Amino acid sequence: MAPPTQNSSAYEPKIYNGKLYAWVGKNIVCHNLETGEQIWRKPFPQDFLFSGFIIEDDKIIANNEDTFTYGIHPENGAILWKTESAGTSGRISYLNGIAYFVGGSTGKLHAIDTETGQHVWKLGASSLGEPAGNSFKTNAVYVFPAKNGNPAKVIALSHLYAYSFEAYQ
Repeated sequence: MAPPTQNSSAYEPKIYNGKLYAWVGKNIVCHNLETGEQIWRKPFPQDFLFSGFIIEDDKIIANNEDTFTYGIHPENGAILWKTESAGTSGRISYLNGIAYFVGGSTGKLHAIDTETGQHVWKLGASSLGEPAGNSFKTNAVYVFPAKNGNPAKVIALSHLYAYSFEAYQ
């Protein structure tokens, strides 16, 4: 398998198509990279403190402390979809059209289709036979692309075990 990938720090701005994107307080902002001019600012009910956002599939995928994950159009800040997920969450990983993260408030491993915003699965550690109350660790979700005939994998850590799941799709 290829080395695991996990998106960079939630706090780092992202550069995409000649624009700089960042979260500032309860806002996601977009600036022209050459001029510094603000193109748009989108306010949200809460901040993106722990999970931040990624840009994949020509969408900003952002998990907000308001318990929703958002798909946002990077050109104008329009909300493309909004799905209930979890408030505080770990950083978002991405593979093949699916955003993966652990919801800190739920402890569940989430897999969200980035095209539709629909959950393809939401899995709790207790459903795998762990004691009630055990959860996945928010800072430990890794994705491995398919390689050499091996399927793509998602690795998630609970407080007791490491799990390897075949990635969705």
